[in-house]
Amino acid sequence: MKQKKTFLTFLWDYGVITLGSALYALSFNWCFQPNHMAFGGFTGAAQIINRLLPVLPVGVLVFVMNVPLFLIGVRKMGWGLLVSSLYAMTIGSVFIDVMAALHTFQPMEPMLACIYGGVLM
Repeated sequence: MKQKKTFLTFLWDYGVITLGSALYALSFNWCFQPNHMAFGGFTGAAQIINRLLPVLPVGVLVFVMNVPLFLIGVRKMGWGLLVSSLYAMTIGSVFIDVMAALHTFQPMEPMLACIYGGVLM
């Protein structure tokens, strides 16, 4: 039998997702973006597209590229798990763009960028 989540559990779950998304955005903006290192997944593809055609910020591109996957996921799996995934993707994209707007990080030694970025990730 599935146990119903309490409000406190709900807040904890989304707080952890928010913290993880903030660390993800920090590692991207601090370690990978200033050193022109491609990230994996849609974030890396958005980073490359932004470098070639700097029309939209990376976070917006990540969001736009993920929308079709979420629509397919809703059709296949329903809304249950996808709501938290959609929240994580949205807040991560927002954090990437907000951090980039607030502070420009300087490039660092590439090996250190890989290590720091991997640890933060």
